[in-house]
Amino acid sequence: MTQTTLWLLPLVLGAFFGMVNAFRLGLRWSWGLLIQHGIVLVIALLGLYVMPKYDWLCSYLGWGFMLSYTIIARLFLSKMTQALGLLRTEEAVSRARWLGFMMWGPPGKFWLDLAFMINFYLRGDSAAAETLYQKWQKFGLPRHISESLTAYAMIGLLVKRDWNSAIAKFEDATSLYSSELAAGKKNVRFPSQVVMPAVRAFNETGRYREARESLALADLAGSSYGRESLETFFLSYFALLGAEEQVNHILFSMKEYRSALPEHARLYWKARCAAECGDFNAAILSYADSLRKTPEKDSAWRERTQQQMKFAQSQLISGQLQERNPEAETERKLSIEFGQSLLRRCYAVADIMNSRKPPLAVRSLTGVISVMFICSPHPYIMSQSSNFIYKNGFLAANLVYAGQWWRLITYQFLHFGLSHLLMNLFGLVWFGRFVENVYGSLRFLVIFFMSGILSGALQMVMARPDDQAIGASGAIMGIFGAGLAATLRLKNVLPPQLRRHELNWMIALALTQVIFDQAVNFLFPAKHDSTSEVTVAAAAHLGGMVSGFVLGYLLPMRKLGTEE
Repeated sequence: MTQTTLWLLPLVLGAFFGMVNAFRLGLRWSWGLLIQHGIVLVIALLGLYVMPKYDWLCSYLGWGFMLSYTIIARLFLSKMTQALGLLRTEEAVSRARWLGFMMWGPPGKFWLDLAFMINFYLRGDSAAAETLYQKWQKFGLPRHISESLTAYAMIGLLVKRDWNSAIAKFEDATSLYSSELAAGKKNVRFPSQVVMPAVRAFNETGRYREARESLALADLAGSSYGRESLETFFLSYFALLGAEEQVNHILFSMKEYRSALPEHARLYWKARCAAECGDFNAAILSYADSLRKTPEKDSAWRERTQQQMKFAQSQLISGQLQERNPEAETERKLSIEFGQSLLRRCYAVADIMNSRKPPLAVRSLTGVISVMFICSPHPYIMSQSSNFIYKNGFLAANLVYAGQWWRLITYQFLHFGLSHLLMNLFGLVWFGRFVENVYGSLRFLVIFFMSGILSGALQMVMARPDDQAIGASGAIMGIFGAGLAATLRLKNVLPPQLRRHELNWMIALALTQVIFDQAVNFLFPAKHDSTSEVTVAAAAHLGGMVSGFVLGYLLPMRKLGTEE
C-alpha cells in the first residue's frame, strides 16, 4: 500500500460518516451534503479499486473537494458571521454568495437569505425581513440551525432598537423548549444561541434580573467559546450595566491579545458604559473617537454611533439624569457580580480548550519535524546510503539491540513522504494544544518522548527484526491518550455537558483508530521486499495511546482552578 492509497481510506470513512450525519439531519435540509459526500466516496473507491495507478490523482481530487465544503466553507461562514456582527451586510452577502458554491442545496441558500434578512432590518424593511424569517421557520430546519435563524432575527431587531420584539422571539423559543421538556422528549436542550441577543435586549430595557436568569440557563461556560467571543459578548453586557471596572479590564485584554473586534467597536461600548454611568462628557468623547476610526464602508455602524452620540448630547444639555430606583440598582449590582463570576468560569474553560497563549512545545516540535523532513527525504526519492540522517535515524529492532538506542528517539522525527508528514503534524497541533495547556510545556514534552519511545519499543517486539519504522504517530497517539486522561480528570473544571461531549468523540476516535489500523494491515499487506510500500504501525499506535493515557494520569497538571 502506497502513501497515496493510505490517504484514500480516511476519505472513505469520512464520506461514509458524513452521509450518515446527512440522513440524521434530514434529507430535506442536507440532500446537497449527501451528494457531496457521495461524490467523495466514489472518487476514493475509484482510486482504491478501479484505477489504483491513479490513486494519487483520486486522493488529491477527493481531499480537495472535501476540504472545500468543510474547512474552507467554515472559514467563509466565520467571515460572513463576523461581517454581520459588524453590520457589514454587503460584505456578508458577498461571502454568502461564495458559500453557495461550497454548501449545496438549502444550507447555501439559508445563509444567503440570513445576510439579506439582516440587510432588510438595517434598511428598515421589517416586513421583508420577517418574510424571510417565516419562510425558513416553516421549512423544518435542524434544531441548531433554527436557533441560529432566531438569534440573527433577534440581532436584526436589536439593530432597530426593537427590544420588545426581540424579547418576544426569545420567549417563543424558550416556551417551545419548556413544552418539549414537559412532554418528556429526549435530547431536549436549552436554546443557548438565542440567549446572548436576549440578554442584550433585557439589559437595554433595565430588566436586569431577567437577563441574569436567562444567562444562567444558557450554560455559557459549557459551550466552549473562545476568549474573543466571550469578551465581545461580556463587553456589551457590562457596558449596559455601567460596570466601568469590568469594561476596562476586557478592553485591556482585547488590546493585549489584538482581538478581532475593531477599535471603533470597542470605543463604542466604552462610550455606552460611560453614558450608563451618567458621564456624558466622557461618552461623547468616546463616541467621537469611535466615529473617527470607523471605516467609511461601515455606514450602518456609523449611523448607530451617531444616534447614541445625539442621545448623550441631549442628556448633557438637559442636565437631567434619570436615577434608578433602589430595586433596579440592586438588580444591576447583582447582575455585575453574577457576570463577573460567570466570566471567570468561562475564562477557565476557554484557557483549557481554546487558549490564546502560543503552545511553545507544539510549535518547537512542529518546526524540528519539518526541518528533519526536508533533510531526510524518503528512500525511494534519495537512496538510504546517500542520506546520513535517514540511514542513522530509522527504527529497526536488530540495530537497537546492537546498541543504537538513539533510534528510539530519532525515528519520531522522520517521515515517509509529504502526506505522512502532514497527517502527523495535523494530529500534533490538534491534540497538542489542549494537552500542553493542561500539563504545561515540560510535561508535554515528557509525554511526547516517552510515548514515542514506548510505542517504538512495542513496535520492535511485534515487527520483524529488520523492519524499518519512522514517524511521530506513536508519540502523537500518546498525546491523544494523555488528552483523554486529562478530560477524565478535569471533572471539577469542565462543565458536565462539555466534558461528556469531549469524552464521547475522543473514545469514538480511539476505537476508530484501532479498528482502522487493523483493517488497513489486513486488507493491504505490505510486501517485505518493496521500498515503496508502507504499512500502518498498529502496535506503535496502540502502545503510544496506552502509554500517553497512563502518563496523563500519573503526571501532575497545571493549576487550572478546581481540578482534582
